Amino acid sequence: MTWDQLLAQQTTRFTSLIMDAVRRCREIEKGAGDKDFRMVDKLARDAVALWSQSIDLMLGPLVCASPLLPHIHIDVPSSKIDGSAFLAHDVSEDKIVLTDLCQLGGTASIKSTDLTHEMGVGCLLSVKLKTPPAQSGLYQGFALKEAKTPIAVITVRA
Repeated sequence: MTWDQLLAQQTTRFTSLIMDAVRRCREIEKGAGDKDFRMVDKLARDAVALWSQSIDLMLGPLVCASPLLPHIHIDVPSSKIDGSAFLAHDVSEDKIVLTDLCQLGGTASIKSTDLTHEMGVGCLLSVKLKTPPAQSGLYQGFALKEAKTPIAVITVRA
């Protein structure tokens, strides 16, 4: 990658970061009158997401993958078997591949065909488990950009 390409990429990423920050602030401003504790949770998630994007912008040229991988956690005993996380940068135009989730300390796995994903507004990656695993335990895998660069860690507790 030449310096011109790197500068163009970093400028685009910085512009995206500022636009995302403005969008998040407007959403918080709309819900400012709500006396809902979910708003505090959303504010904390937004702050972490923007901090993560800032660190990724600064350290991005030095590493090939994001230095901070968001964590998507799914609890199978709960009523909904999906999870989501804000990514460090926008990958909506990239192909996202989910790996098989391997059981930690065991031999079972959750096949990637049992998982679905979708990109939401503001770099939000949502992953849903179609069917619960047969064996209980902790499973871990990755969401990959272009089938090679990790963008998120996925864990399932069954």
